[in-house]
Amino acid sequence: MSPRSKEQIEKIKTSRKIQILETSLRLFAQKGFHNTSIDQIAREAGISKGLIYNYFNSKEELLQEVFEQCYSEFDQFGNLINSKNPKKILSEVFQLFFHLLEEKTDMYLLVSELSLRVHEFPFVLQYVEKKYQQYLDLLKTLLTNIGFSNPEDEAYSILALMDGIISQYLVFKASYPLNKYKSILISKYCS
Repeated sequence: MSPRSKEQIEKIKTSRKIQILETSLRLFAQKGFHNTSIDQIAREAGISKGLIYNYFNSKEELLQEVFEQCYSEFDQFGNLINSKNPKKILSEVFQLFFHLLEEKTDMYLLVSELSLRVHEFPFVLQYVEKKYQQYLDLLKTLLTNIGFSNPEDEAYSILALMDGIISQYLVFKASYPLNKYKSILISKYCS
C-alpha cells in the first residue's frame, strides 16, 4: 500500500473537520452547549477526543466555528440580489428562508438559543448584529425597489415576522403551518 498523497491527507482532514462540525451542531442544538461534552461529540462522531483537539483548541472555539458556519448558510440570501426583478428576489428570499428552516432546523435552534445568551458568548452578539444589519439592508433595498412607501419599517416588520415564525416553528414543528405563512409573506410583499 503506497503512502497517501498530500491531497488525500487534506481530503481526510477536511472530511473529519466537517464530521466534527456537523456532530457538534446536532448535539449543541439538541442538548445545549453546556450539556454537551467533547467526549460526547467524539463518541457520536466515532472519533477520538484527541482528534477534536487537533482541529479546535477548546469547546468554545468549536462552538464559534459551528455558529459561524450556521450563519454562512444564511449568506445565501445576499446571493439572490443579482436579478433585476425585486419582487422575484424577495420571493426567493422567502423561499430560501422557509427551505432552510425546514431542512436545517438544528441550525436555527442553535442560532436562536445562542442569540438569547449573548451575555455568555460575546462573539455571538457581534456576529448577530452584523448579519442582522446585512439582512435589514437587503430587505430595505428590495422593498424600496418594489415601491413600498416606508421600506425601512417594512423591513423591520419582515425580520420580526421571520423571528416569530422561527420561534413558533421550533416549538410546534410538525403541526406548524410553514407553507401557509410562506404563502402569506409572498402574497403580501411579492404580488
